[in-house]
Amino acid sequence: MIEFKKPAEVAKASGIKCLIYGQPGTGKTRMCTTTGEKTLLISAEAGLLSIMGTKADVDVVEVHTFDQLGEIYQHLQGGTDYQWVCLDSVSEIAEVTLAHEMKATKHALAAYGEMATKVISMVRAFRDLPNLDVVFTAKQEKTQDDNGRLLFGPSTPGAKTAAALPYYVDLVGAMILSKDNEGVVTHWLQARGDGRFVAKDRSGCLDNYEAPDLQAIKRKILGQTITSKAA
Repeated sequence: MIEFKKPAEVAKASGIKCLIYGQPGTGKTRMCTTTGEKTLLISAEAGLLSIMGTKADVDVVEVHTFDQLGEIYQHLQGGTDYQWVCLDSVSEIAEVTLAHEMKATKHALAAYGEMATKVISMVRAFRDLPNLDVVFTAKQEKTQDDNGRLLFGPSTPGAKTAAALPYYVDLVGAMILSKDNEGVVTHWLQARGDGRFVAKDRSGCLDNYEAPDLQAIKRKILGQTITSKAA
């Protein structure tokens, strides 16, 4: 039997899916602790000191291989009491996967192709987990266009993989820092593209710059306006 639903109903059931990228130290991992809900942080990077003292309801599982990530996916697919899943980071997972594929074959092109297939399949699988909000973090890549202008976007081995990632999520945000005249640094999430930073907001509910607060961002997207401050 075909079931017809309203767009808002489907969107809430699907959850918020986002890609957050930035330079080291901009607060990508720390942002994963701002959900205000039970969160699983899947860490592929050895850098959790920034959240060591968090009081948030966050559990961490460390992964070192692509197969371990698959095991976690199977566990989540069977049902979970987590509301958010944060994968930190897709860049590191892609690098580990590529290293494995390079050992398995002598052909670099084939290794990059297999890595891209696995990483994109993984992103789509986690994205499609029902009733879960999912965050992918990524390193930042800097390139130049034909006019010498600097462009910034998510980074993975293989340009095609990095270029494809934004298409699979609803929100792409660039973590940026600003400094006032007194030297105070503020963290921001750029949620809309400006021709230099890759960013998008399919909901249309976010401002150009938002505080890096996933709880506030979720409520804003769902129409539950609250006030938050930048970190």
